[in-house]
Amino acid sequence: MCSPIDYAWILADSRAKAAIVSAARIADVVEAARIADWHGRMIVSGQCDGDLPMLADLLEATVPASVAAATRSDDVCFWLYTSGSTGKPKVLCTFTAA
Repeated sequence: MCSPIDYAWILADSRAKAAIVSAARIADVVEAARIADWHGRMIVSGQCDGDLPMLADLLEATVPASVAAATRSDDVCFWLYTSGSTGKPKVLCTFTAA
């Protein structure tokens, strides 16, 4: 239900370094990245024409990690935003690694 402007706000607010985007929403998020001047890595989940990396291909090519990433118990690992049906999207909740 988000528009490209909503996605632009989320990309800017979250300071995400990467976004995994469903193929059905890729056009809106590409436009959002342009609006937000966001230069993170965009990865497509599902089938999509174009030159963006596909999540399935990246997962297939991975090698199991031998060392876990250095994180703290209060590092955010997932942000959930509302669709912003009554205004701008809002952070509904965050989940930490602990």
